[in-house]
Amino acid sequence: MSKPQLLSIGESIAYGAKMSSVDSVYFHAAQALSEAENAMKKLGVPANLMVSLSSAVNAATGSELGGKRSLVVSSVNNCSYCNVSYMRIPLVIANMWPPNKAGHDCMSSFKDAGFITFIPESTQEVVDTIIQACKVSESKNILMPSVVNIDMAGFQEPAHMPEERFARNYVSKFLMPHQISERKQQYFNSDYDPSFTMQQHKVMKNVPAVVESTSVLWKKKTSRSLPLVETYKLEDAEYAIIVSGFSSTTAKAAVNQMRTEGKKVGLLRIRVSNPWPADAVKIALKNIKKSLVFERFVSISSCGVLYNEAKHDSGFCSSFLLLGRYPNEKDFIDMFNRLVKSEKEEVVWLS
Repeated sequence: MSKPQLLSIGESIAYGAKMSSVDSVYFHAAQALSEAENAMKKLGVPANLMVSLSSAVNAATGSELGGKRSLVVSSVNNCSYCNVSYMRIPLVIANMWPPNKAGHDCMSSFKDAGFITFIPESTQEVVDTIIQACKVSESKNILMPSVVNIDMAGFQEPAHMPEERFARNYVSKFLMPHQISERKQQYFNSDYDPSFTMQQHKVMKNVPAVVESTSVLWKKKTSRSLPLVETYKLEDAEYAIIVSGFSSTTAKAAVNQMRTEGKKVGLLRIRVSNPWPADAVKIALKNIKKSLVFERFVSISSCGVLYNEAKHDSGFCSSFLLLGRYPNEKDFIDMFNRLVKSEKEEVVWLS
């Protein structure tokens, strides 16, 4: 195994792009992305700065249709990427939240646009997940875009790099089934077509099996899993914390502390949130009395994005929301204590 490298979020995105054999990366003008752009240049990954997210997505779309694996790095959200899913283009977007930014506009809209949604927990997983996302999106029975949603910034952590030859073989050569060229021009209908929507819906059902198979392949070489969900100390648990992203590490530390106090609590980390891994969630929570969902992304006028899904696959389940800052161990312990005392499900806004 390679020696660990201390990587920032931007550097982990750059290494993910390099190991995925990405032909070109497209950025939009945003201060939060400058670190990733500089890291790309140091690693020799072609980086193109565009004036807006729309122009970055459009350029990457054209690049993929021309037969070049591409990556978009973004930190804002709009509807620029809707047609990517509609056209069945396996583009990967690394979406990095700016510091202290609420993620409701990221999670909800990517889901509604039909993106496979990965939520990594660490810089290590950012590298690994970008590589996996390319492989999953480009699978012949999927061909849908992915977003690697990164809810952390201004952070450094050690990460091991996979062997570059293995990573290149893992993603394999980029083959675009509906590739265009000067000699082979194609027309793409931008109007709504129900049959296209049915295609999107049907192929998303193939995602869970492909994610799990690619995770097995990755683990054989790196000893690291890339599953739909991760369970932590749930075997004998009566209560569960459901969480995703970088907050998961803090939540695990809180679980460890509560376990030393004799509290039967475990954790379920959602690593792929779209399509929702309903079967995996139901199996993980089958013996749980009560669970809570902690998240930093909100569906406006409703509740948490993950909670909207998780409440259907669990018994007693409450939603805990925190915007504007990252949670600490005490936050998770306080959430657990409130959950245990609660007589009814509730939506709780933390400050």
